[in-house]
Amino acid sequence: MKDILRLIKKYKYRLFVILFFSFLSSSLSVMFPKFISETIDSFEKSQFSLSNSLTILVAILIAAVIFSLFQNILSALLSEKISLDLRTEIVSKIGTFGYLDVNKITPSRLITTVTSDVDAVKNVLIQAFVGVFVSVVTIIGGSILLISISPKIGIIVLGILFFLSFSFNFLFRNSRKYFTKSQENLDNLNRV
Repeated sequence: MKDILRLIKKYKYRLFVILFFSFLSSSLSVMFPKFISETIDSFEKSQFSLSNSLTILVAILIAAVIFSLFQNILSALLSEKISLDLRTEIVSKIGTFGYLDVNKITPSRLITTVTSDVDAVKNVLIQAFVGVFVSVVTIIGGSILLISISPKIGIIVLGILFFLSFSFNFLFRNSRKYFTKSQENLDNLNRV
């Protein structure tokens, strides 16, 4: 874990920009239902303006798409850069191994490490950072929105989210052994 954080630390400013765009995109996504609610309320009060509502709606949607697009592009670029750094480190370490060391580790394990393992780290790393951040922003924003609309429903939903977070924690904590087994199977498939 320290090595992964070391890899990310080199790119903390890029990660900050990605998280900023994620925050903007998530905030707009949370604000969208509130805007719809206000539009419906204005329609009921005979204060509805179609042109104003459509302009605001389209602006929110376009901004959310642009922020999300920037976030996805920057995430992909950063994950590829981290993957390149990780592969470079692994290959330089493998370059110092002697023939007996390579055969002891097995070439299939080395191939799995350089290809599949690095791809798995690359795919999960940035997605996990951004996904957790977006989830936290969405949960906090959605909770505030829910409680402001209906405190009873908001408390019920927050209780359900609390239960779900413990359930996911339990499931993912116990799934590590299956991931390890799948990597061993990949080693067997990569035998040269």
